[in-house]
Amino acid sequence: MSPSRRPHTRMLSAACAALIAASAWGYHEANEPSDGTVRSFRPVDPPQPLPGLAFLDASRGPSSFADYRGRVLLLNIWATWCPPCVRELPALDRLQGKFLDSDFVILAISVDAGGFAVTEPFFQRLGIRHLRRLADPGRNLGEFFPLDVLPANFIVDREGNVTGFLRSFADWDAPEAEAMVRDLLGDEEVPERAARD
Repeated sequence: MSPSRRPHTRMLSAACAALIAASAWGYHEANEPSDGTVRSFRPVDPPQPLPGLAFLDASRGPSSFADYRGRVLLLNIWATWCPPCVRELPALDRLQGKFLDSDFVILAISVDAGGFAVTEPFFQRLGIRHLRRLADPGRNLGEFFPLDVLPANFIVDREGNVTGFLRSFADWDAPEAEAMVRDLLGDEEVPERAARD
């Protein structure tokens, strides 16, 4: 769908639209090649302010990105019908487990229409322990983010700006994934710890 047919897409600047939304009009891998690692993240320059879109938190009810201001976010948009999405959930869970005492938060938000009734069995079966249970059954995220390709990953800085994106599966267990997170956190001291069993 073109930006002119989605009124909220105007929140994206032309630069961000060129980097992110334009790929929705064609085969995304031609414009966004990925080697399956975090090295394939693409910068959003200039960074784009993230609107306070609403989604659901299984433990707290309605939530928004504004609730996480001051933290470094990795937004992972996924769905149960997307095999690569489900495949990377355990690795995302392990990555979050390494940074439980830091300001790094992974927001893995499902866009399944069935919400938690559909996603919770996957979390239980996969033994997910550290990721929050988040859902966007109404696809409110589509007002800002292109949802034509899943999984989709976006980096959000402490000021609430989108600074990078990768619309592909990534190896979150790889050393460079942890190194990327430590780099994003900057000078913050991150305790050395292993993910809890």
